[in-house]
Amino acid sequence: MTDSSELGLTRHFRASREAVFQAFTQSDRFLEWWGPAGFETTAIAARIEPGGRFHYRQTSPEGQTLWGVLQFKEIESPGRLVFTNAFSDEEGRIARAFFDENWPLLIRNTIVLDEEDGGTRLRMTGSPASLRRRKLRCSAPPPA
Repeated sequence: MTDSSELGLTRHFRASREAVFQAFTQSDRFLEWWGPAGFETTAIAARIEPGGRFHYRQTSPEGQTLWGVLQFKEIESPGRLVFTNAFSDEEGRIARAFFDENWPLLIRNTIVLDEEDGGTRLRMTGSPASLRRRKLRCSAPPPA
């Protein structure tokens, strides 16, 4: 990590680099895992390509609805993705996080996929995408 506002994550998958890449770039596969456990995620608009957007709705088992949008900046098959993600309203306009007014409006994510030990090593970094970098902090956890 380069500073306190950047989050880093590394994970190894027993799957090919192409399969992990497709889990991010094929909307039907992406919907299978994106979001909190137990939530149903529905694509409203899906254009997964550089300059494209992925607008989605997530519904909790109790019926709570969350909206979000990803904006794809770079897609280099099968090893790199750069996108921003944000909470949104149902029209896809960026909105403040419901759980903390200080949460960044946009978070820039970079994912790098490398072949390793017969599988794929995923390295992801995320940080506020605004010009004025804000410390990531949250006063309440996201809904379970």
